[in-house]
Amino acid sequence: MITLIYAISAFLIAWGMARVLLPALIRLARRFKLYDQPNERKVHTMPVSSLGGIAIFMACWGGVVVLSDVSGTGEWKWIFAGALLMFGIGLADDLLDLPAWQRLIVQWLAASCLYFGGWQVQWLEGLLGMGVIPEIVEYGISVFIVMLLVNAWNLIDGVNGLAGSLALLATLVYGGLFLLIGATSEALIALGLAGGLLAFLRFNFGYRARIFMGDNGSTVIGFSMAAFAMRLCNLDLSDYGWHLSHSILLAGCLQLIPVIDLIKVATLRVLRGRSPLHADKTHIHHLLLELGMSHPGIAVLLAGYTGLVFLCTFTALLYLPAEGVLPILLLFGLAPYAAISWRKKAIPLHTRHRYQQRVPILASREE
Repeated sequence: MITLIYAISAFLIAWGMARVLLPALIRLARRFKLYDQPNERKVHTMPVSSLGGIAIFMACWGGVVVLSDVSGTGEWKWIFAGALLMFGIGLADDLLDLPAWQRLIVQWLAASCLYFGGWQVQWLEGLLGMGVIPEIVEYGISVFIVMLLVNAWNLIDGVNGLAGSLALLATLVYGGLFLLIGATSEALIALGLAGGLLAFLRFNFGYRARIFMGDNGSTVIGFSMAAFAMRLCNLDLSDYGWHLSHSILLAGCLQLIPVIDLIKVATLRVLRGRSPLHADKTHIHHLLLELGMSHPGIAVLLAGYTGLVFLCTFTALLYLPAEGVLPILLLFGLAPYAAISWRKKAIPLHTRHRYQQRVPILASREE
């Protein structure tokens, strides 16, 4: 009961702090012209501030720091160090437009902080018949997972409310799971982040966003998702009838849309002879925009779809072995693209253009 009170308090404190900070950041950006300017790579048409991640970061960790002193939990300092690095480089990129190699170096440093703090892949031994795994291999896989999810969540931040809605759903699920198994520190962080995201969506969701989360928000979210996923897989849940393969699939289904989208886009770019870092408009939200969907419609559709995938995965794991659930999860990942492809063939090109003209695209973002 006490843990539940702490978790709810973390959520409410973060929501309250972010609710106060976001209007102040909007005014600050207006005064000093700190805007994300429209260009050919982005789909918004008006300058909008990309400083929303400041409020999300400060609100989440402000509540965690206060409550960890009261609750006696302290297993958060290394993840905070990594999140602080991601926040710093994301903010610098939003303001100065840093080259990709600098961002990748800081991502590696942040992932290393997470690894040496115990938030790492520790479950390879015995998986698929593997024997003893060298630490360097565990380190490499841990860093890869962090960098994969950081960039996946950064790239899915392409229309109003999308990244925030997906992240809010994932953090609430992670927070609930951590609460059920008594992982207090993890629950405080996840629900604190959820509170900040809920307040942020008040200013970002809809046809016209007043503020974006920016790289300083999306990369911190991706970093946190990697930490939550690895932590969930490391915890011993055998008392709950839960096994490692269950945790891996459950963590994977919450990241399904960002990860599948990143893999699909990067693969297509390489096949076309381009760098996987080359910016274009082939992400899933761009494809849905071409079909005439609105920004809030895309956010609700993909967040709702992720919730459906989670419920189906959770239910399937109660009756099927992990080997039987994995193909189902992969089908869920590919189904949206198959549906979009079918819908494109069904709608004439001139009709799609007419749909797009009806949808006001006033503020959204693509990196």
